[in-house]
Amino acid sequence: MIVTALLISVLPLLAAASPVNNTLESRADCSCGYVLSKFNNVYFPKSLTVNFGTVTSLSALQSAGFEINTGWQMGTTAPDGGFAQGSSKNIGFKDGYLTLTVPGGQKKGQAITGAEISTTTAFGGGVFTMNAQLSSVPGTVQSIFSYTADYERYGDEQDIELLASSLLTPNPDNGTPPGIELTNYAPDNSGNNEATIVPFPNDPSKSFNDYTIGWVKGGTQYYYNGKAINSPKKYSSVNPSYIILNNWSSGDPSFSTGPPAQDSVLKVKSVTFYYQTQALTSYPAYPSGCTQAKACVV
Repeated sequence: MIVTALLISVLPLLAAASPVNNTLESRADCSCGYVLSKFNNVYFPKSLTVNFGTVTSLSALQSAGFEINTGWQMGTTAPDGGFAQGSSKNIGFKDGYLTLTVPGGQKKGQAITGAEISTTTAFGGGVFTMNAQLSSVPGTVQSIFSYTADYERYGDEQDIELLASSLLTPNPDNGTPPGIELTNYAPDNSGNNEATIVPFPNDPSKSFNDYTIGWVKGGTQYYYNGKAINSPKKYSSVNPSYIILNNWSSGDPSFSTGPPAQDSVLKVKSVTFYYQTQALTSYPAYPSGCTQAKACVV
């Protein structure tokens, strides 16, 4: 997906990261960073975890490091002029999760409101996980993705997009195969991209599942419930980028379809990010006085 405003398996990619002594013990003080034992022992110096059982208001969400899209366009414009627009009214908190809603019954060919949040920090690399339950109501795109902080100059984007009209079965109208849609866009702003679609092994609308972007030295690897899935090999991001979560519809029959007839509600239980703000050319970005041996194993 290209946004117009700010706002199985390829384990060898992660093997490019520095190896770690598997006998390392977990530490109480994690000021020297983190070794991610479930992601081939990649190292990152910083972390951000937001649990929506405790973050339960827009102000708390902002204090946790997120910006709320209020009026910006999401995604591309449909042939009939329809476009998705963020609204804080469509962001809620219920039963221990964040809700990102596209209200049902909106008209095609005009602004169609949805919901979007973006980190205020631009990252240079990391492992970014959203734990979420998808809506099966047809007509929206539910996403976690990275997007360049300088969209006027660069085109970096790494997408996990879940098209509700083709979660488990092909879209009968446009033929989109079912599954998890993964796309990398060229950093040079050429619009070049590479995409794969990976079938779901379960029904993602029936339970909470982990969706992970592994933006690491050597390439981008995507994961579903901690398992590496078939990912694009080209166009990994290189420029500072925000992490964005959203639920939107433009009414475009070739992509989002919709808008939905009923409310589409993406439920997010938590996000967990391990990251560095420096470019991956500076990987590993150890804090002063730190080594990987001093990091916490998580």
